[in-house]
Amino acid sequence: MSQQEQVFAAAKSVAKMFNSGEYAESWKLLAPILKAKTTQQEWSKYVSTLRTPLGTPGASKVQGFGFTKTMADAPPGQYGIIELETDFANIKGVQEKFVFQYVDKKWKLAGYWLSKKFTIGTSHAPNSAFEADGYAAAQLQR
Repeated sequence: MSQQEQVFAAAKSVAKMFNSGEYAESWKLLAPILKAKTTQQEWSKYVSTLRTPLGTPGASKVQGFGFTKTMADAPPGQYGIIELETDFANIKGVQEKFVFQYVDKKWKLAGYWLSKKFTIGTSHAPNSAFEADGYAAAQLQR
């Protein structure tokens, strides 16, 4: 199995636990670097707080994948990064980012983040940053 296949398999394992609400159990899949920064209880609460309001997860699409030897606030090593776009029951198009660290011949979760891009405004699409600022100001003055 290639390194890429191994990282994808690790991501599937983590996602399966998250999707089943097994946040505390996912602790066993964490890299030592992440375990050193949090407790099992804090980890479970963190993931639950992120994911529970989103509702049941649906389809996911891979948006990005890569490897790096350096990560901010982490020691040098082998890291695999997977970015997904997931549709949840309550919010569509959520960006999930999984970072894995290669430790003891296994890919372990070293980071997990969620984000959602959204646009403030209505159907009017600004033609420039200046128009966007003006449009926002006009909306606030009403």
